[in-house]
Amino acid sequence: MSAPDVTITRSLPESVRAAAVDVFVEAFGEKMSTALPDPDRRRAFVARTLAADHCITALDGESFFGFAGLKAATGHYAGGVVDARRLGFGEARRLLGMRGAIKARVAFGLVDHRPKPRELYIENIVVAPEARGKGIGTRLLAEIETIAREDGFERIWLDVIDTNPRARVLYEREGYEVIKEQKLYFMSRFAGFSVVRTMELAVGADEPSAG
Repeated sequence: MSAPDVTITRSLPESVRAAAVDVFVEAFGEKMSTALPDPDRRRAFVARTLAADHCITALDGESFFGFAGLKAATGHYAGGVVDARRLGFGEARRLLGMRGAIKARVAFGLVDHRPKPRELYIENIVVAPEARGKGIGTRLLAEIETIAREDGFERIWLDVIDTNPRARVLYEREGYEVIKEQKLYFMSRFAGFSVVRTMELAVGADEPSAG
């Protein structure tokens, strides 16, 4: 089933920020639970560190349907979507407690990807439960490819974990290919997953129109 009235905006509107936090925590709460086991602190951490200007958002009117978090070396999407470094350690300690602050820094440091110039990294795609099965992920990926072409990126890449096979199916359907597989071995218990597959899509800049 499609969602023809959905619009994509290149930011995260403040009006849907709380809904985005809820959906992010619902989608990634289990993955985050080892580092941040307390649900209230987990949500507070995401609410404090979610970067609106690193997102593109799917909306149906004023309803939040999903978002994608992007990261680039420079420019609008530089930085992280949910970035522990946005908190000073003192603030992180007040928010999460000493052990929680240390765990958050370590855990999110493990997944702190640094794309090279002319690369666009997709940190995550999350879709609201009521909007799943409506092609939202596909719409977000199409907008990401448009952004990449407009801004002169040559490569889009992402990591997909073994506990999210549906995401891999979506990316493969849209032309992404697995280029690397990393097994976590003894770190898998801490991370909550065992295998990370890097997938990429080569893109080219938009051709200038004749005139």
